[in-house]
Order: sequence, then structure tokens, then C-alpha cells
Amino acid sequence: MTIYRDCVLQESKNGDAYCGAWSSVTMQDIGDLFLGRNFTGKLDDAILFNKEINQREVNNLFTMGNCCL
Repeated sequence: MTIYRDCVLQESKNGDAYCGAWSSVTMQDIGDLFLGRNFTGKLDDAILFNKEINQREVNNLFTMGNCCL
């Protein structure tokens, strides 16, 4: 799994994708999602893909905005 924030790679890991496998930086930003807590503006959009996408594709998705997803 690879996590981007505002089009910038934050973390990438192979193997297990459970909550404890990620850094505190990642968990600070999306940890409440896994724990079922409310957000206060920390997460605007999340997209899960069933394939790996490259940096160019991430950039394209980021610049297109919400209208195209």
C-alpha cells in the first residue's frame, strides 16, 4: 500500500496493511478512520485502487480534482 498526501508520497509498504504497520505520521492523519472516530477536516478525499498507480497518475488525479473521480 502506498499513501500520498496532497500529491506527495508519504509512505509505502509491502505486506500487511493493518493499522499497526504504519508510521505515526500516517496514523496521525488517517488513524481515526481505522478507529471509527470522527474527523475534523483532516481527510477530504480517499481513493483505493486495486492496482498500483505511478506518480504521474497520482499527479493527474490530484490536478483533476473531484469532478473527474
